[in-house]
Amino acid sequence: MLTPREIWDWLGGGDDPPPTLGRYGGPLLILGGGRCVWQDLARAAPWSGDVMAINEIGQHYAGRLRHWVTLHPEYMPGWLAWRLGHCMGEGARPETHSSRGEAGIDRVWPALASRSGTGGLAAPIVGLMLGYAPVVLGGVPMDDSGHYFDPPGHKTPEFGDGAVRAEWRQAIDVVFAGRVTSLSGNTRAWLGAPAFLKEAA
Repeated sequence: MLTPREIWDWLGGGDDPPPTLGRYGGPLLILGGGRCVWQDLARAAPWSGDVMAINEIGQHYAGRLRHWVTLHPEYMPGWLAWRLGHCMGEGARPETHSSRGEAGIDRVWPALASRSGTGGLAAPIVGLMLGYAPVVLGGVPMDDSGHYFDPPGHKTPEFGDGAVRAEWRQAIDVVFAGRVTSLSGNTRAWLGAPAFLKEAA
């Protein structure tokens, strides 16, 4: 099972990791932009650990966010302005993470994009590097069911293609070590469901 520093080295991060490497702990719920995100959030309730958002959902999740991850840092200033302007999470600013340092990004994880490819995979890798475990994915189905903001029936077939699956398989085999589960979609099939869902069944 890789430590946060070993995951950083696996990414090719170099000798200067962010100061938050391994500084956190406990369970982490990661919310992605899948159409199922609100249903998954209800499945996880009540959630007592920290919460991380991926991309747009950070604007619309009304609860407290501890972290926010994106591979599109150019959008973060606008997303932050929306969230903080609407006093989501009582106006507390989350710590922001990306593979590139741009305005609005607090922590830079070099090589994250080349190793993860999508925000849905980058976020649990960051979560484990921060020191969290277990990590639960909600709204990260990695199938063709669309985003929460898409019109009914819209599909996103690129989420299920072979290259994306290969990236996930490598992370599952090398990094996750059973510490990451999912509430829905392909990722639930790949990773398994969290223990609290199994206990409720």
